[in-house]
Amino acid sequence: MRTILNISISHIFLIFTLSFCALLCGNKLYAQKSKALPYPYDALTFKENVHDFGKFSEKDGPQSYAFAFVNERDIPVKISKVSSFCSCAKAKWPKKAIKPGKTGKVVVTYLNEEGAKPFDKQLRVYYEGNADYEILRIRGKVMKAPARGKAAASNSRKKK
Repeated sequence: MRTILNISISHIFLIFTLSFCALLCGNKLYAQKSKALPYPYDALTFKENVHDFGKFSEKDGPQSYAFAFVNERDIPVKISKVSSFCSCAKAKWPKKAIKPGKTGKVVVTYLNEEGAKPFDKQLRVYYEGNADYEILRIRGKVMKAPARGKAAASNSRKKK
């Protein structure tokens, strides 16, 4: 019985030691993998992250703005996607990696289909190989379009 107990204790000690080593080695491997990410979330330097369209009419149609950037890193940087929380803002961006020192732009378009109201929308810029993101914002105020046609003309005559 004593032999069985000694064997069980030695097995438990061995399992504990191996588990502890695996935990330590696993953390080192994870840390090395984390360092291997190609670039941080602010990989590209944007000249500005917020654009205010100001006031415009709902009849003016979609409004676009190009967020200019430069790659100040020493490695190429690739934008994997630019996403918006609503379907009212769309973005276009370079699909190829941006080489060090090169410039580019993310063109954001507010579709202007939600009627007269203020807006403040965020878009997230994701880089390939990284879960972090950078935020671009567009804002402005859509004004009600003046009435046109016969109804507007008759209303203007009644007011005189």
